[in-house]
Amino acid sequence: MIDLLAPTQAKRATVAHNTTGDLLHRNQRDGTMISAIGRLCDTVSSTDGIGRDPTNLGRWCWIQLGNDDIRTYVVAAYIPCKPGRINSAGETVWEQQQCYFHSIGDFRDPDVIMMDDLITQIQSWRFAGHEVILSLDANQNVYDGELATRLGEAPINMCCLLEQAIGAKAPNSHFRGNKPITTIFGSNGLTVGDGMAYPHWYGVGDHRVFVVEVSAASLFGGKYPTIGSPKARTLNCKISRCRKQYNSVLKSLCDRHKMHEKLLHLKHLDESVTPAQYQLMHNKWDNELGDFMASAEDQCTKFKSSLIEYSPTVGVFIKRRSILKWILRWYDGKVPDVRNLLRAAKRNNVENPLTTSREDIEARLVACIGHLMELKKIAPELRRKHLLSCLIEARKRGDDTAVAEILRICRKECDRKRQLAIDKVVKPGQGRMVMAVQVSEGGELTTSPLSAGRLLEEIGQFAEKEAAASILDGTYEFPEGTDCVLIELLQEAARLRVEFEGTGMDDSRLSVEDFIDFWKSAREKTSSSDSGRHFGHYIAASDDPELAVLHVESMNIAAKYGLPLDSWKSALTVLLEKVMGNQLIEKLRAICLLEADFNWWLKITFARKMMARVRKEGHVPMEQFATAGKCPIDGSMCKQMGFFDRAMTLHVPAVMNSVDAEQCYDAVNHGATSLAMQAYGMSIEQVCVYLSAMCDMAYHVKTAFKRDETGFSGDIVPHNRDQYALVPLSYFNGLGQGSGGAPPAWQVVSSLMLGAYKHRGYGMSSRCAWSRMVKKIAAILFVDDCDLLHMALCGMISLVQFLLRVQAELYFWARLLQVTGGDLKPAKSFWYLIAFKFVRGVPVMRRLSDLPKFKLYIPQHDGTDVAIEMIDVKLAKKTLGIYTRPDSIPKPISSKDRASQQLQSMVEKGSKWRKRVDGSNLSNRDRWYSFFKQTKLSMGYGLVPTMDSPDVVTNSFQALYFMTLPTLGVNRYITLGWRMLPVKYQGLGLPNMALEKLAESLAWLQRFWGVHDGAGHVVREAYERLQIETGLEGNVFKRSFKKFGILASHTWYKVFWEYLDHFGVSLELDDTINVPMTRERDSVFMELVVRKMDRSDWVGVNRMRKKMKVYLFSQLSYCDGHTVKDTVIQGRDADPSTIEFPYEEPTSSDRRLWQKALRTLTSVNYRFQIPLGYFTRLPYDRFIWFTTMDRQRLLRVDQENMMSTLYLPSASHRRTRQSALYQDTGRSDILSCIYTQFAWVQASSSGGVTIRSTLDLPVEKPVDKPRCLLDAIRRLPNRQHMDLDGDGNWIIDALLRGTLAVAHDGSFKEHVDMSVCSAGLVQFCTYTNRLATISCVEKTRPGTASSYRGELLGGLLLALIVYCAGEIMETNTCPSVVVACDNMGVVNHSRNRYRPLKEKQRQADVIRCFRAILSKCSVDINYEHVYGHQDEKASWDALTLHQRLNVIADKLAGDALLRAIRENTFISSLFPFESFRVFVGGAKTTSSIKQAIYEDWGRKAARDLMSKRNIVTADNFDMIYWEGLGEAMHKCFASMSLNMSRTFKERIDNCQEMRRKVLRTSAPAVDNVMSPLVILLAAQTTGEQRCSRSQLIFWQTSSRRRIWTDG
Repeated sequence: MIDLLAPTQAKRATVAHNTTGDLLHRNQRDGTMISAIGRLCDTVSSTDGIGRDPTNLGRWCWIQLGNDDIRTYVVAAYIPCKPGRINSAGETVWEQQQCYFHSIGDFRDPDVIMMDDLITQIQSWRFAGHEVILSLDANQNVYDGELATRLGEAPINMCCLLEQAIGAKAPNSHFRGNKPITTIFGSNGLTVGDGMAYPHWYGVGDHRVFVVEVSAASLFGGKYPTIGSPKARTLNCKISRCRKQYNSVLKSLCDRHKMHEKLLHLKHLDESVTPAQYQLMHNKWDNELGDFMASAEDQCTKFKSSLIEYSPTVGVFIKRRSILKWILRWYDGKVPDVRNLLRAAKRNNVENPLTTSREDIEARLVACIGHLMELKKIAPELRRKHLLSCLIEARKRGDDTAVAEILRICRKECDRKRQLAIDKVVKPGQGRMVMAVQVSEGGELTTSPLSAGRLLEEIGQFAEKEAAASILDGTYEFPEGTDCVLIELLQEAARLRVEFEGTGMDDSRLSVEDFIDFWKSAREKTSSSDSGRHFGHYIAASDDPELAVLHVESMNIAAKYGLPLDSWKSALTVLLEKVMGNQLIEKLRAICLLEADFNWWLKITFARKMMARVRKEGHVPMEQFATAGKCPIDGSMCKQMGFFDRAMTLHVPAVMNSVDAEQCYDAVNHGATSLAMQAYGMSIEQVCVYLSAMCDMAYHVKTAFKRDETGFSGDIVPHNRDQYALVPLSYFNGLGQGSGGAPPAWQVVSSLMLGAYKHRGYGMSSRCAWSRMVKKIAAILFVDDCDLLHMALCGMISLVQFLLRVQAELYFWARLLQVTGGDLKPAKSFWYLIAFKFVRGVPVMRRLSDLPKFKLYIPQHDGTDVAIEMIDVKLAKKTLGIYTRPDSIPKPISSKDRASQQLQSMVEKGSKWRKRVDGSNLSNRDRWYSFFKQTKLSMGYGLVPTMDSPDVVTNSFQALYFMTLPTLGVNRYITLGWRMLPVKYQGLGLPNMALEKLAESLAWLQRFWGVHDGAGHVVREAYERLQIETGLEGNVFKRSFKKFGILASHTWYKVFWEYLDHFGVSLELDDTINVPMTRERDSVFMELVVRKMDRSDWVGVNRMRKKMKVYLFSQLSYCDGHTVKDTVIQGRDADPSTIEFPYEEPTSSDRRLWQKALRTLTSVNYRFQIPLGYFTRLPYDRFIWFTTMDRQRLLRVDQENMMSTLYLPSASHRRTRQSALYQDTGRSDILSCIYTQFAWVQASSSGGVTIRSTLDLPVEKPVDKPRCLLDAIRRLPNRQHMDLDGDGNWIIDALLRGTLAVAHDGSFKEHVDMSVCSAGLVQFCTYTNRLATISCVEKTRPGTASSYRGELLGGLLLALIVYCAGEIMETNTCPSVVVACDNMGVVNHSRNRYRPLKEKQRQADVIRCFRAILSKCSVDINYEHVYGHQDEKASWDALTLHQRLNVIADKLAGDALLRAIRENTFISSLFPFESFRVFVGGAKTTSSIKQAIYEDWGRKAARDLMSKRNIVTADNFDMIYWEGLGEAMHKCFASMSLNMSRTFKERIDNCQEMRRKVLRTSAPAVDNVMSPLVILLAAQTTGEQRCSRSQLIFWQTSSRRRIWTDG
């Protein structure tokens, strides 16, 4: 309710209502509220400034204004009246209070009790000397009633303030009453101004609204807190003039003071210079540079206030005001030299500046300020005219640079005004800098064992001593009594160091290129730097290589010595309110603003270089999701697919512990951080620069008043670091909120914790169902959010034993966190227990009441253990910003609320936006803009993990749109079909959230499909589980969901499958998803079932199939290939399998169906009608038996752990012709060539085994390797036009020698064919002078083909050739290849191979394939940019080698394009190594999946809608030029486009003439008969062209809008 009052403004409010019992009715009557808004809330005490009725009946509430001698209590109260009805059912306020007082033994009337209690409260305030304002509904006469009489008596002395303000008594308050029962009372010390009594219905209720003006001086002394204004930046790098002026001044200052020479001297200091002397010299140089930077900023431009929009007219009075203030300063004796003053006065027509009296100058100043205030009203219009005149003048003189700059300023100012107006309405109240802080009890920091004791003395605070190196070498002997958990953590660091040995960074120094690349794209408005060296200084320096070198070399010198600059040891801590008005210290957001250059050094050194090496070596744990290219959605998806869905499918017990770390950045121990970073290959000098700066950091807190000059720092720790007793060292640990080094530092520390955790064997084994890829996954980590995952193996241990193991794992994780300086938050921790019961064969998750009463505990730093809450599986909890729950099975169709909590939260975001916008003065145009640019994105967050069906999602948002359309200026009863129809088809274009979910799910899946990281493993493992669960072969998503969906559990993949089927989208996956057959003539069991049995039998047969661990038809039989196993027929326990099958409990009917299926697929006597052939690979049984030709040896091999057991014939058993008895020898044997047959055995009653049947082992076929590079290229699926100058092996030799020069280019001739593009690749060996050329031409669709696609195809050609060459090479050590390309997009994509592509990325299919092949290549490929067509600007001899090759490639691509069009020979768009293809409407998507699905769905929906409503027949629909109309609508203003669409639909609904067929197939335009729009038609005959987009001209009249063609 408070949020509805003055949204976006600061508030301090309190609300009171009856909380003494359960609600009697949904809309319970009672309650009071009072709020201070705006500046007034700053006068409310932060500790005891608000209060309410102590009985919790909500009879009154109050706020206190002022904290000093003058205080005023403002009270809002309500006195109940006795109900006149007898059948009020106890709902009235009187009856609620009467019930309460009767329960405590007070039988007086509630109004009497209320007056006594309120008078007592007011008397206590008045006795203390404070003022009181009482606003109340008294339900009695406020002038002669009992309350008014008692308030007027001493010592209260209160009277009606409204009467004093308006000069008359208050009128009747209630619209049906005739007496004044509501007013505002006040004590006699208050000063009253004006007042107002509004008519009825001006407020929100049935009473009048009263307003009284009271003097601030009488309320709280009149002194508002003074808010300190920060110093504004003068440098603005977006203005090139300022940037150039800054660089020029700074360079001249550096040259004059020889800063480069001084820095060079520092770089080559003699070894005799001590670190203290070096630090002194470097700090002196740095301080001098800082002074020069500040001076250059002051001289780069003049600061202008933006309080009044500038124009020449306004500028005249601003200058005069400045001059008049200057004259006053002269009168005060503060201007010793008046010459500049006189010149300025003369230029601005200020007469007699020094002879006019001071009084006249002050009067003129007041008049000037008054005139400025008048101009402020029309300043926006004056500003617009000024910019327009400047633009006209610039165009007249042909100054394109000035025109572009003026247009930029116009757009910026227009967008800023528009966005500010929208944000003021739409965005919730923003937290601001605090003026007071409420500190709660507790908040103690945890202490790591590394922060004290002998271990600290031996390794050092930053692990810089020799003992730290011994720990990493694994040779350190820990002191007695060292925490065992800490020992395991440090031993993990030693193991990691061994793996990283020799893989240190190639160059730890920062380069000028690093500096320029970062600062060129940095956001200038980012706050930083207590010293004032903000981002703008370094962004400007990135334009000048000399200044860039100065900054980079200074930081490299600091890193070389391991000593940070003094300027880096000062930070500004800004406290912001997370929730407006909440000033509790734990609810404030503390932003630590480090020096900009120091933070940049941290980001490049640790976040970029260190983490890039970690990713390259494959040491990023799969549990980490706060890494580059990952987001919280990825973590939620992996939790849903890899854990919840896994448990849902396998039906095994599982536990998820959601435990958040406390103070993960603020309390991390520096010693542990240093050891972790050193284990990952960082030098101790680099680590010490970071950690010593953080330890000695002086934190200056900045509040709304000013910056704290004293600050708090580690300087109070004595310089002799052996004296640790004075201050706990843990106070100066931590990584720094806002530090660029904190995320990578926490990641390496948490990686150590994960390594130690998994080294104990803790965590969950995630094994792909049939491909046998196994990974250990312990948790889902996103910074301090942690979800520990535990899953029991099927049938291995009891539920209680499993929970005891979970407790041990949870406890160990908490202890790992404690030894690094952190702790767990019990308040934010909870856990799910997933367990199943089977109801008629169907697995059902147990509810909380059915689970054992087991508690999990986490240790605290004070030695206690705290239990955490267990949550029901049906209850969704918000983690990583998304609501998830284990049991995501949808509610029955009959349920009114089928939407999940996550979907409800998304719809609620839209509802909040609607409520904020309703009643605002935003135009419809701004509302539509806000809806699409802000609300749509907010609502769409979390779409991918949702588990709701398309119908549920669509219905939920349709209900939201029904309520929102009036807010957007549209009739809410518009036909449903028009709401989400794209604008090009004359729809409103509201987002189809079901379609958006499918598109985003496809994009997410495409990112991780085939990727060898944690998310990629989860994606693949979940898909294989779907295959095994359904029993279907190959690509499950190509099947009909309506038909085959009954075979799958309710998992994310099943929901995704439903969306694909719903929108008719086809997904093609690579061939690696096919489960390999084990025998000749083998097939998939369920494929036979679905072909030969009724659909009603599928579920029961499938349940028994999973019980018997059968996927392939061959798994039913013995080795002979024609007899079904007895165990399979009887349905007993299945043989162990390497394929992971779900646990099932089939019913008796399922077993009967199983028998029926076996007889249907084989025969009545359970024998195969067509026997299976020989084995083609090892079977999927866990235990495989091998025997020799003479059957003298029998070997059992366990495929899980690759252990073998040898069986020999029993000497005591008489061997018969049928079989011999084999006994376990207890020995193992090597599976060698003597074992030539598979064997199927059965247990004997005498303890051994006998052979039932045998079959020869499969013969391995030799691998046919390519003989040469030409042979390898020819095996690729796409054929290219090649001239390799031989077999191409010379290219491999050139790669090995490093003498291969490569260039490629693309070609696209729009005037020839808009659907064709080509690529040419040239390879030249500088050693042998041999040249190879390859070209390819692709035919796609207009709009897809482009020169950019051609450039990418050239890169794809190169990547394929280098990959083929790498496969033939016998060595992986090869110099890198330099490739020249004239397209920066290709160059950037080659350098950023792991960065996720944007959703709207053009040519995404080629880019993704290009980057994937580059990642597979064993040869390093480095792209360099060259400018194209240089032969047109310079002679051939003046060109470099790569420029010449680029020219040849360009001509090669152009010739290939013309030849391919002439011969009609094109390559296929299905590229090699493309593992994920999306087809929409039968065409492969090459760019935005979302846009392609919208286009296909919108066209189908529009055709059906218009055909159904007799607007356009289905046959004539495609004759309309929808593309041109869509482009026209896109270029319209939003409001015009809306009006066009709305008018179109209104005319359709009302005009019967629309039903006639008036389309003409030859004209490019149609008369305005169908609608207010002229709909353009596409010419269908050969040779006619559609009108171009540039030919469309719009204009709007009051009655209709038309689209014509120009000429």
